[in-house]
Amino acid sequence: MRSTKDIITAVKESQPVTQDDLRMALLVMSAVDGFTWRELYDLIEAVEADPEQAKMKAAFAKGILERVYRAKKEDPETWLGPEHTPGAAEHDRWQQIGKRLLERIERG
Repeated sequence: MRSTKDIITAVKESQPVTQDDLRMALLVMSAVDGFTWRELYDLIEAVEADPEQAKMKAAFAKGILERVYRAKKEDPETWLGPEHTPGAAEHDRWQQIGKRLLERIERG
């Protein structure tokens, strides 16, 4: 089975993936999301106990958590938009531009 990173990359590049690959990658990312959310929230609570600047950083982090929560509730295609939806012409065009740019950088 391909790694989660490889499955995500394949999807982003409009390459074929199996339903099982997608299911497993989704389960992995769901678990990672849960761990990340809990750890970040614990960090926010700890930081809030410190000086004013730490509270500002905590407020920013809470804002990020709220945006992530809202994004998960939206239709993925609507939230992503065509420029970030694999398979959409605009996305694929920018994907190819990015690949060509990386190739030029790697060649020196």
